[in-house]
Parts: sequence; structure tokens; C-alpha cells
Amino acid sequence: MKASILSGLRLLGLLLVLAFLGWQCSGSAGETAAEGPTGNLFQSYYETYPAPPPVRAGGSDEERETWNRATSNYGDGDFIGAIAALEEALANERPPDDAVNFYLGVSHLELSPPRPKKAIDYLNKVIAERKGRYYEPARWYRMLCYLAQGEISETRVFLERMKLEEDEFKKAEVVKLLSQLPGQ
Repeated sequence: MKASILSGLRLLGLLLVLAFLGWQCSGSAGETAAEGPTGNLFQSYYETYPAPPPVRAGGSDEERETWNRATSNYGDGDFIGAIAALEEALANERPPDDAVNFYLGVSHLELSPPRPKKAIDYLNKVIAERKGRYYEPARWYRMLCYLAQGEISETRVFLERMKLEEDEFKKAEVVKLLSQLPGQ
């Protein structure tokens, strides 16, 4: 009896998260990517980050299943489903938060329309650690968030920093995009 009540509560929670995400993604959040030259630059430089690998060991069965559902949804292009599973994984704290936060950020950029402000919130958590596998890609995608919003001065600041630092991720694209920004 306890198990069926617990399963029902989990299902209800998941349905509420999906309903909330559907509402957020329907445009009621008031956030869209920029039109015009910066929107075109965003589209030119944006590409989906590869899906994360599934978890084979460690954690509980439920934690592995949640992460694997998130990776499967992400890989299949179901970014609303990926966001729901990733938020559940974040609550479980498995796998490490940098992977969950990174893929949550990128998943918000994959929505139509993209949600760059929400993506920035998650990507900044990865960047704050200043290390790890997703640090450099998170910086790139955060910069793209500002570009998508038409915030040229912020985009330029982030590109200049990335150009001067030892980051190897997208180094050629950093230099090229910097030269293509309006106002150069």
C-alpha cells in the first residue's frame, strides 16, 4: 500500500513538472531569442551539445533510471522530457550537479523558442565551479545565451575573456564570432 501511494505521488509530481514546463515553454515566460543580426549569429553558431552517456553503476536504481531517462530524452530531442528528468536528477544529486546543470542549461536553449535566461541560471552554476568537464562548454553556451537575447556588450565581454584565456573549446569560433559582432 505504501509503495503504491509513493508511486502515485511520484507520478503526480512528474505530471505537475511536465505541466509547468509546458506552460513555461508555451511563450508565457516572455523570453525569446533575438531577431535580426544577433539572432542570425546565434543560429549560425549554435549547435546541440552531444547527449551525455547513461549511468551504468553507482547510486540507487531510481537515480540511475532518472539519469538514463534524461539522457535518452535529450538524445531523442525530447528536451521538455529531458528537463523534467534532469530536474528530478538534480533533486537526487546523481550524477554530479555539473553535468545535470549543464544539460539543463543546454536543454533550455533547445526549446522553441529558446529560454536563454533560464539557461544562464543553470550554466552559471557550472561556471562557478571553475573546473570540470563542462566548464568550457558552459562558458560558450552562456555567451550564446547573451547573443540570443541581443545583448552585444555582454556577448563581447565573454568572447574577449574566452579569447584571452587558455580555453580550447571553440577557440576558432570565439575569434570569428568576435569579429562578426555588430559595432566592430
